[in-house]
Amino acid sequence: MSDGAGNTGGSVIDSGVANGTFQAKVKTGENPSAVYLVFRYKDDGDFIAAGVYTGDDKCWLVKEVAGTPTTINTAAVTGGIAASTWYTITIVASDTSIIVSVDGTQYLSETVAEHTAETMVGFMEAAGNQTAYMDDLSVTP
Repeated sequence: MSDGAGNTGGSVIDSGVANGTFQAKVKTGENPSAVYLVFRYKDDGDFIAAGVYTGDDKCWLVKEVAGTPTTINTAAVTGGIAASTWYTITIVASDTSIIVSVDGTQYLSETVAEHTAETMVGFMEAAGNQTAYMDDLSVTP
């Protein structure tokens, strides 16, 4: 899997769910580093992901369409993002509506028209060959 900037790493599985709640615990191993919960994944050049980045203390919502990466939006996370700390990312997706929360606090609410039928979910790191961790993945329709 690629994040469009040549950074690779991660894996995906078919959840069978395009609309629902996607949740996982994530943490980075280094600073700066980013880890993303990927959902609505079609292939390495077509997906949507939400994650946290230690370099700017923000949560990010990104997409890649036909190999072109785009930042949909970012938001500063209260208390910042620290390396080697677990964060729970929750994504609620309903058709084109996407809501992103970190540790139970909603930070982003966006409209994204792409990949509304894709059901693959997983994770990726996206700050160059860094270590990223994910645990307790759950998907609820």
